[in-house]
Amino acid sequence: MSNFNNTGEVKEISILDMMNGAIGERTAYELTRIMKTAATSTLRRKRRGR
Repeated sequence: MSNFNNTGEVKEISILDMMNGAIGERTAYELTRIMKTAATSTLRRKRRGR
């Protein structure tokens, strides 16, 4: 969703829209970290034969 209208002026955006964007961005970041940790742990277990 663009923050500009057809004339190039900035549209109003609600604080809730901004919060949803920030929450979504943080969630994606944290999930990436969790998945990397899980993948690393899985590889270590396989190397140890568990």
